[in-house]
Amino acid sequence: MSDKKLYSLPELPYAYNALEPHISEAQLRLHHDKHHAAYV
Repeated sequence: MSDKKLYSLPELPYAYNALEPHISEAQLRLHHDKHHAAYV
């Protein structure tokens, strides 16, 4: 089996705080950097 990565976590096209006050910077970092990263 190859160690080659087929998928990678894309960078967000906006700042982590761009969705405040609806989604906090901390919440977006957690979701993108931890949860979403776990799937890719």
